[in-house]
Amino acid sequence: MHMPAIQRKVSERLGIYPNCSLTAEQLDLMWYACQFDVAVYGKTNEWCSVFGKEDIAVLEYIEDLESYYQRGYGIPLSHQISAPLLQEVVKIMDAVVEKDTESPYYFTAKSRFAHAETMLPFYALLGLFKDTEPLRADSPQEVIERRQWRDSLIGTFCTNVAFVLYNCTSTTTHNHSFAVRVLFNEEDIALPGCTQEAPFCPYEKFKKLYASQLSLNFDSLCGALSQEEEEQERELATAAAAAAQARVHAAGEAGLVSLASAWEGAVVAVEEDSDKLEIGHQHLVHLELDDQLRNERYKKKKDKKDKKDRKEKKKSKERGKSR
Repeated sequence: MHMPAIQRKVSERLGIYPNCSLTAEQLDLMWYACQFDVAVYGKTNEWCSVFGKEDIAVLEYIEDLESYYQRGYGIPLSHQISAPLLQEVVKIMDAVVEKDTESPYYFTAKSRFAHAETMLPFYALLGLFKDTEPLRADSPQEVIERRQWRDSLIGTFCTNVAFVLYNCTSTTTHNHSFAVRVLFNEEDIALPGCTQEAPFCPYEKFKKLYASQLSLNFDSLCGALSQEEEEQERELATAAAAAAQARVHAAGEAGLVSLASAWEGAVVAVEEDSDKLEIGHQHLVHLELDDQLRNERYKKKKDKKDKKDRKEKKKSKERGKSR
């Protein structure tokens, strides 16, 4: 079943079809109202009453698909961006294991608070709630029904995950060892690759399981610039703005029609000094040109008005003298 079919069914239940039909946007709003009715008030007999069980199943899967690709397993980058969170968790546990009390990561406990948009990618980074087959719009019904990735179960209000580090040092052999216990919504959850030892996972094994995630570089993933590159970007932007201002100023009395060529000339001038001109710089130059354009227009209007006022005053004086 697709959205148009649900729109028609709900419109029929409301008694407005065939004279009119709900839009997809209106249906979405009703679906959100239904969700909050259940979550906040525990009501299913108001907004939810317009939906049948099949409608709810389809609408829920549509949302899960969106979540799966935006914040889950659908696109690797969607969950890889959570790597800094896991890296910090391990740094904190490393500091405790090594008894490095001087480390900025040494904590007895540390809490972080966020929204589902942070939690869901983090769950995917840990390999939790991963389906054996990727979720798709055309997935077989059995795949849809047995899916683990369900926002209504894993992205709830107050969803949480906790890492508890245990010192398992033997009192007889004094062999030092540590283990991690992970809890999802205050209940034990087995980590993929460490199910036999669940609910505990030996700490060294834990780090090996997530070695690739711990080696991810957020700046590289997201295309962030180094400090040196940022400085170069600023210098290039400054040069672009200065070139634009110079061209516009030079246009001067030639008239506003010269602004277009001034803009192109500014870009060329900067490109001659650099192999690249980022879109951000173009925007900056464009803004500079817009400001200059407004100033030029304001000045011309003001000069024209002042000239007109002077003429009116002169005429008024002449009329007064003639009388």
